[in-house]
Order: sequence, then C-alpha cells, then structure tokens
Amino acid sequence: MVLGVHFTIVSPVIANVFLDTVLDQWFVTVVTQHCRGYCALIRYADDSIAVFECEDDAQRFMQVLPKRLAKFGLRLNQEKTQLLAFGKRRAWQSFKAGEHLPSFDFLGFTHYWGRSRNGKARLKRKTSKKRFRRALVSINQWLRQERNARKLPELWQALGRKLRGHFNYFGVTDNSRALYCFERAVHRLLLKWLNRRSQRRSFTWESFLRYQARYPLAKPGRLVSLHPTW
Repeated sequence: MVLGVHFTIVSPVIANVFLDTVLDQWFVTVVTQHCRGYCALIRYADDSIAVFECEDDAQRFMQVLPKRLAKFGLRLNQEKTQLLAFGKRRAWQSFKAGEHLPSFDFLGFTHYWGRSRNGKARLKRKTSKKRFRRALVSINQWLRQERNARKLPELWQALGRKLRGHFNYFGVTDNSRALYCFERAVHRLLLKWLNRRSQRRSFTWESFLRYQARYPLAKPGRLVSLHPTW
C-alpha cells in the first residue's frame, strides 16, 4: 500500500524543519513499532510517500495521521492525499485481469507499474504531465523574453544549460521517450521565437538543423538506473 500525503504549510523550508519532528521522528519511533509488516516514509519538503506492506497498517496510519498533525496546527491536503494498492503482487493481479493499475506523481515523476523486457512486473517512472507542461511553459516564456535581449550564441548556450538541467534531473530508467519529446518540443519553440526576432524570417527548419549540427544543444544522455540490482 502506498499513501501519498501532502500537507498545507507555510513554505518548503519551514516544512523541512518542522516536519522532521512532527512526522519523520514520530514515524520512526512510534509508527514503525505498531506495524505488522515493512513500512517506510519518504519525504521532500511538504510532500511525502508512506509505504506499507500490510493494508491494515496503512489504514491505521491514515486514521491517526490527521490527529497527529492537528496537535501542531497542521492539516492534510485532502485533494492530494490518497491511499493506493501499489505492490508488485497487486500489479501482477491487475496484469492478469487486464485492469489498469493506478499511478501517482511524486517529485515531478509519475510512478507506475509496467513490464520489463523479460515480462516481469517492474516499477517505472516518467516525467509527469504536469511537470512536462510546466517546464515547456517556463522555457517558452524565457525565450519570448530573451530572444531580443541576447545575441544568438549567448541565447543558444543559455538554452543548452536549461536543457542539460532538465535531462540531468529526469534522465532515469524508462523515461527516454519523455526526454526526447521534451527535446523536440523545445526545438520547435526555439525555432518559433528565433523567427520573431525581426521582421525577416531567421531560420527555416533545414537551416535550423544545420546550425544545430554545428553548435549542438544538450541532448538526453545515458539514463541513470533506479534499479540497484542492474
């Protein structure tokens, strides 16, 4: 069972300090002692994932968590908090029955079950649709603002750094498709805004590709494996 938890709190900085006592230490010293099976908590700022081997442990945690937070003046964001059956056994049952297994988003990734090359169930990640759209909107706004403020070589290099940062963060196993989709979308945005730098059209698609071949932009690199047994 997976419990996705989102708190309503002032800021991520305060969350890191405050929730260490309110949630992290409490989970280790109290919650784990009352669980029949394996359990773990993964938290970043005010977003958390609690993992339970046994469903009844997850259900009890879901009941006591709001009470624990209320003692410190905190509350759950009900719209972002959910309880999911998300183990490997549940994944196999869904595959055999032809059912769709639910997924969840955490830290910009959509986490979902799929099949490996040898047919085994494997937890996979891909860039979440929300983060994908947000990243493209951000680059589009940046290109619109900077296309006339920077000379072409400087603009080109700065965009390359932005692409490299995106690929470094999202360059994980099973996410190559989203990376290349993002790369193509950014290239289209770049071509659009370069051709709005003046009244004359600066690039055709062919001349854009030739310039890119001469001055390559950052590309998706080798994916980081999130499977330690590989």
